[in-house]
Amino acid sequence: LPDGPLAPKHSDTAATRDAEAAGGPAPEVDMGERFSKDGGTTRIADEISISLQDYIADELLSINQVGDRIEIEMKAKMLFSSGEARLSQDALRALREMSKTLVRISSHLQIEGHTDNVPIATAAFPSNWELSVARAVNVVKYFAEVSNIHPQRLSAVGYGESRPVVANDTLPNRAKNRRVEILLITEGKEQNVK
Repeated sequence: LPDGPLAPKHSDTAATRDAEAAGGPAPEVDMGERFSKDGGTTRIADEISISLQDYIADELLSINQVGDRIEIEMKAKMLFSSGEARLSQDALRALREMSKTLVRISSHLQIEGHTDNVPIATAAFPSNWELSVARAVNVVKYFAEVSNIHPQRLSAVGYGESRPVVANDTLPNRAKNRRVEILLITEGKEQNVK
């Protein structure tokens, strides 16, 4: 593809070639990068990227491939209201689109909930730990109960505020740390989309 969200990023391509030439591991690569070694993982990631291109363009989610796993990061502003774990209508639409691909593969899906460092102390969520777990569990429940993804393929993990992607020192940074990540662990080329 010459243009668009799946087009190769030249700086990423050069970085990948440099790392491979030096014998080191390939760096984390945006899904625009094409991998020639593992068509299965790339095919899955491309299909998910195409189905969610509007959300990617609006910066509501991102998709990255790191080795044999695909990471789908959903921003909290699309998923939940502040201090809540109930999925928004935008989140339900994105999960519905995503699940059309995920239901057809056999890989394990680990759903991880993350929060910022602003303390919460409600009856439902005494701390950010409970909030992050509840958010991850609600995504798992959607996949299992609505999308019919086999429950044995699913797990929910809550990290609270313990794994920020940026410092929690500004409002925009705290917003980046409030997220759900869906990790798709593939097992090589046999994980092609059916």
